[in-house]
Amino acid sequence: MRDPVLLQAVDVTCRYPGRAQGRPALDRLSLTLARGEWVAVAGPNGSGKSTLARVLAGLIPYQEGELWLNGQRLTPQAYDVRTRVGLVFQDPASQVVGATVEEDVAFGPENLGLPPSEIRRRVEEALALVGLAAMRHRPTRSLSGGQRQRLAIAGALAMEPDLLILDEPTAMLDPRGQEEVLAAVRRLNRRKKTAVLWITHRLEETLLAHRLLILQRGQVVAAGPPAPLLAGRQGPVESWGLRPPEVIRLAGALRRQGLPVPEEAATLQALTETVLQAWRAGGMGR
Repeated sequence: MRDPVLLQAVDVTCRYPGRAQGRPALDRLSLTLARGEWVAVAGPNGSGKSTLARVLAGLIPYQEGELWLNGQRLTPQAYDVRTRVGLVFQDPASQVVGATVEEDVAFGPENLGLPPSEIRRRVEEALALVGLAAMRHRPTRSLSGGQRQRLAIAGALAMEPDLLILDEPTAMLDPRGQEEVLAAVRRLNRRKKTAVLWITHRLEETLLAHRLLILQRGQVVAAGPPAPLLAGRQGPVESWGLRPPEVIRLAGALRRQGLPVPEEAATLQALTETVLQAWRAGGMGR
């Protein structure tokens, strides 16, 4: 049974002040996101990815269309979804406000005026989900980039949002930090069933999502399971100004050699297993 719809955007158009003429940042964009779903969003620079994040989080208004969250219509100019939609940006340093890890995560719930017992519960749960429980008393200035980004995610989770939006969350991190953040988001999506909208220019990260949306000129031009989409089922990825991840290109090369590589095999481990099975079955020269 499919999860109910959490978010729905219908023909949403957004123009920035002073840009009434010309192409809008979002141009009659429509999308849906179900509860518990992880949706990745990719597209070339200027495609509207960050504008989409800010519109959905209520940071900037949209001028046309309809936006629905939890079955409630959000008005274009004056809606407040800040306690229901969490937004994490690419720069972890700009999102940390507390002196210690625990204080930083507690900042949002304290501003809601919640009782101390509820604040403690939320802080403990959020830190556990992002793997920072053992660091709760650490000074935030001593954290690595990946740890700070996980802390920013914990701060958003402590508000118990229906939807967590991450806008290029690994762009400023080293490979270890990138993996830390991806693992934390996988955990919260699987355990807490938090809906995730993951905006990224790293197409290999989109392979972890349930669904991938490709944006171009403020519109969704393609959507579907990430691996088949990036493999070209709906057309060449290059036509959208993107380059397929290396693992997708390798899978395509193996298929052209006659190996039965399934479309969902989008990791090096899966490709290795496919090659080994073909070897054992005698499908490859020895």
